Amino acid sequence: MTVLESINKKLVKAKVISIIGAHVFGIGVIISMFSEASTTSNLIIYAGIVVVSLGIFFGLNFVSCPRCGHNLGKDAFMHSNIGFKLKKNMNKCPYCSLLLNEAGIS
Repeated sequence: MTVLESINKKLVKAKVISIIGAHVFGIGVIISMFSEASTTSNLIIYAGIVVVSLGIFFGLNFVSCPRCGHNLGKDAFMHSNIGFKLKKNMNKCPYCSLLLNEAGIS
């Protein structure tokens, strides 16, 4: 497994968690529009916000370079596309110049 594949796995997990949270938030909003039980819908909305926040936090803080250990989360989120994976133009670590396409993680 290459370093790029390892980073992409972490990004996919973080973005899937965020998407699940966004769906939970949307369900809470829909429930609040059609029912008078505001406590339940508020709890669902808050749960969705927390899950989205956890997904973003995970993606920004736990994606790191295996060689130097610097956080690549911000760079990875900026260089990722709709398909949740890094674009090919981010091919090395900006801190230690480790090539992300070379095999290095087993």
